[in-house]
Amino acid sequence: MTRTARELAEYLACTLEGDGTVRLSGVAAPDSASAADLIYVETGRHLARAAASQARCVVIAPGLAVDGKTLLRTANPKLAFARAAAWLTRRSLNG
Repeated sequence: MTRTARELAEYLACTLEGDGTVRLSGVAAPDSASAADLIYVETGRHLARAAASQARCVVIAPGLAVDGKTLLRTANPKLAFARAAAWLTRRSLNG
């Protein structure tokens, strides 16, 4: 299933910073992510990996930033990422 960053921000109750039209279809670790994958950063020690990632959208904790990415800001990035993963990978009951 493909969603926009804006749809994910609304679903997760996150603050959107950047391009809300970014299309997302999966989740991944920063090192293996494609442009259509969502990643997350919970602490500053993972910022460099996120910045180097091909992912265009990052679920991120307050006070952190990654230049050139659309950010979904939330107090609990790991929980938001898990909820996003379930929503993005949910299969249709008809298919």
